[in-house]
Amino acid sequence: MFRIFRKGESSEEKDVAMEAMKDREHETGDPLAVLEELERERNTLMEEKLSLLDIEDKLHHKIWEEIEDKKREIEELKNEISELKRRCEELVNILNMSVRR
Repeated sequence: MFRIFRKGESSEEKDVAMEAMKDREHETGDPLAVLEELERERNTLMEEKLSLLDIEDKLHHKIWEEIEDKKREIEELKNEISELKRRCEELVNILNMSVRR
């Protein structure tokens, strides 16, 4: 007798055993019904795959947008820092001129 749940079997082994049992049921049923069921399952899996590929693509796009935003932000900060240094130097020069007088 075929035992599905043996002592100490992992969940993965149980899944394999269940699949084997399902396959055996398919073999004894109406071949057209089995084929239709397999086609439906294939279509469902293909839809899921396409959906996941779409999600993956959107996530990659979002990541690149974030990268570009960070680069732009860094460049803006560098420019602001450069401008602030220039203004500070200008103020120091003004202060030095007033102290000399």
